[in-house]
Amino acid sequence: MRSPFTTALLAALTTTTIAACGPDERSLDAADGRETTDVVEAADGIEVDEDHDHTDEHLELGALYSDGPTRFARVDLFGSGPRLVPVTVRHGGVYFQGDMLLGREADLHLVDDPAPVAGGKGAKAPPAPGALKSAVAIRTPWPNGEIVFQIDGNAFPAGSAMRNRIDQAIANVNANTMIKLRPKGAADLAFLRITRHPDGVTCSSFLGFAPPPVPMLMQLGPDCSVGNIMHEFGHSAGLYHEQSRADRDQHIRVRFDNIVDDKEAQFQTYLVDGLAGQDVGTFDLGSIMMYGSFTGFENNLAQPAMNKRSCAANDFSAGCVWSGQRNGFSGTDAAGLARQVTGDPIAKFKIRNVAQDRCLRPTGASTAEGAAIEVVACNSAHKSQRWYTWRRPGMARDVVVNEHSRHCLARNAAGTLVQSRCTGVDAAKQFTFQGLGLFRGEQIQQSGGRCVLASANGASVSSSCADTTSREFTRDYL
Repeated sequence: MRSPFTTALLAALTTTTIAACGPDERSLDAADGRETTDVVEAADGIEVDEDHDHTDEHLELGALYSDGPTRFARVDLFGSGPRLVPVTVRHGGVYFQGDMLLGREADLHLVDDPAPVAGGKGAKAPPAPGALKSAVAIRTPWPNGEIVFQIDGNAFPAGSAMRNRIDQAIANVNANTMIKLRPKGAADLAFLRITRHPDGVTCSSFLGFAPPPVPMLMQLGPDCSVGNIMHEFGHSAGLYHEQSRADRDQHIRVRFDNIVDDKEAQFQTYLVDGLAGQDVGTFDLGSIMMYGSFTGFENNLAQPAMNKRSCAANDFSAGCVWSGQRNGFSGTDAAGLARQVTGDPIAKFKIRNVAQDRCLRPTGASTAEGAAIEVVACNSAHKSQRWYTWRRPGMARDVVVNEHSRHCLARNAAGTLVQSRCTGVDAAKQFTFQGLGLFRGEQIQQSGGRCVLASANGASVSSSCADTTSREFTRDYL
């Protein structure tokens, strides 16, 4: 039955719907693994509903199809330890905050009471030995930030509108983040299967990574935009929603009194849910992972679920509410993905210039994209002076990541050394630390015979790698 939320505006999480098969369906190409014509029901184990029309605009939150009450799944998300997190169960799938798929109902340990006694109220019977179902479902980041995918050729035939959107989203992720998406090969056992959504309307994706035999699915409907799909890849990589940040209450107001009963869990912070997480950069209303003010979960659909903290609680004017953007990953999104991909390496260092005896950092300890790199007095206590290197699979050189901003060193068009969002494909962001000999420091080199050069006025990338102390650096490990 159609939900009462059908007239509310929604600009929040991504959801996916099912594209009809065309007459030119193709079978799996064993060479690249990009397509399969496996039956969705058999492969996914999630019931498919063919009866919904595709006219509703509420694609991302699952607002229309969260039929059952909130339950609790026992999971370990990204090292948080075993936790009971609030979920909804739809069509045999278990979803966290609307569009983050945790797995199949048949495979997860679900309870109705957040603190059940074993075998007591709401508790499921313990799984049989050796069964897929476990007391704790563990989710981690994808190894090396490399997400292996397989596109369901029945759901999204080559040349279809949805297939083109998926391909555009994949190209955007690969070009603008540290995530590397690549098609499944014959030897890959763990992969993200991109298929139609079982409710025929909404968009969702598996949160993070789980080893075989756990099925990882991205589920897309026919109206999912390129931006919706990119949002879902954010979840695949392990990003939560922006409004679940620990610091969100300093910036926005969640109007719980206007949120329908049993949907408050959609708006909890990850700390309230007891989950491990980290706020990277500053709170970002422009994040692709951010809900809009109007979500479809409002009691009064004329009033938003959220407005800006700087506005009065009852001020819903244009400057106090916002729409969720789905044009691309923001700088903050890219920084969060860099943190998720690279982790938090122990081997961090200050970059000290020999001539200046001073260290590199983003100007004013900024976390903004494009901030120039300045040369300041060295201080190990300042995270803005801490750097580490990381190499994406297939790269010949390293990116140099700032611990504070999670952006990378980069050469801009003017040759100035700046920080920019980390990617794995831009030569202007790739460096090699080249030793100068015994008891000497290193040059920070780029392709084309370029080297980083420091002066009292800042840092740049010189077209020469002449052996001078202004181009000589030491890595002072912390």
